[in-house]
Amino acid sequence: MNVLSLSFFDRKKSGEILSRVTNDLDKISETLQISLLKFIIAGKFMLDGTMSIGVVQTFFQYINQSAEPLTQASFMINNFQASLASAERTFEILDQEREVRDTAHPLLLDRAKGDITFENVSFGYEPGELLMKNIYFKAKAGQKITIVGSTGAGKATRSLTVRANLSAD
Repeated sequence: MNVLSLSFFDRKKSGEILSRVTNDLDKISETLQISLLKFIIAGKFMLDGTMSIGVVQTFFQYINQSAEPLTQASFMINNFQASLASAERTFEILDQEREVRDTAHPLLLDRAKGDITFENVSFGYEPGELLMKNIYFKAKAGQKITIVGSTGAGKATRSLTVRANLSAD
């Protein structure tokens, strides 16, 4: 059985962050180089008296306007490539075998009755790395409970555990 460990996500996240940072630094460096080149050329023309400040400003504005479609196209291509990479990662996850198999003959309930109690429930995806430790709560029959917490706090895990889609030790 193939198990997708949490380190898979950590590596992907670290690589993605590093890629974005280096990509942004590359864009900043390229922009500074182009701007410096434009200022040097414009400064030379201004010192020679062949261009006035107004002509230089108009020149820069036209250059920026003519480069805008290329900039937009490169952003669209970058977004498309990021989408493809995300789709690839999504399909890698979807192609993994399920860790918990459905039972061959599940018990069908027309209407569930009774209380649900969590007593000293601990849960984690990796051995020794518990996400929930000694959780206790009780949901009475017909009672609605809202679980609130920050991202990654285990709200969905609690719900899945209640619905028995995950095995709890």
